[in-house]
Amino acid sequence: MLKFVGFVAMIDIEGVAVAYVDTNIFIYFVESSSSLGERARAWIDALRHADIPLVVSRLTLLECLYGPAKHGDEELISAYRNLLEDASIVEMQELEHHILKDAAMKGGKLGLKLQDSIHYFTALHCQCDLFLTNDARFRSIGSMRVMSINPSTS
Repeated sequence: MLKFVGFVAMIDIEGVAVAYVDTNIFIYFVESSSSLGERARAWIDALRHADIPLVVSRLTLLECLYGPAKHGDEELISAYRNLLEDASIVEMQELEHHILKDAAMKGGKLGLKLQDSIHYFTALHCQCDLFLTNDARFRSIGSMRVMSINPSTS
């Protein structure tokens, strides 16, 4: 059990061999000083400490860079690039045709937006045991468990 200012959170990584980390987690990790930022940093630290690979889609980098690029925030662009382009921190999965096809053809039936569907099917393709997010629309499927960093959306 990890304790944070103002709350207590359980980080359960038992049985996790590979984790997919949704874009919103990295945005909290880099930009947020709130409890969500603390939770994101605690989860990523716990996963890395346990030597569990963190998988992301190339879309994650694009989503993280979009806002800072729009506002000309070079410091934030650099922070995201240093984090997400470091192969010792994350495993970047390219946007492969079969993943994009599955995302387009199956994601809507799951109630996912296209971008969320790309993340979800990338995680499934990479055989991730854990999908870490703060988005309540995702649901566990098969052997992939969806965990939210926000206890109210778990």
